[in-house]
Amino acid sequence: MPNIGRRRTCRNAQPSGMELSKTVGIYLDTGKQVGDVDHLKVFASEEVTKRWFVAHDPDGVAFEYPISE
Repeated sequence: MPNIGRRRTCRNAQPSGMELSKTVGIYLDTGKQVGDVDHLKVFASEEVTKRWFVAHDPDGVAFEYPISE
């Protein structure tokens, strides 16, 4: 798990090692206004992240963040 403040890029074509219970993937759509339902996406697993990118944004990037416990 990365330290708080560190980000690891999760690209659709490359596995990130994101773990279900330890980290989440976060995607920001900078073309949307803050507060818009589509501005921020949070993914619970690498597999879910990959499926979403294939369907919605093949060139997009998500960042991996640790879950605070």
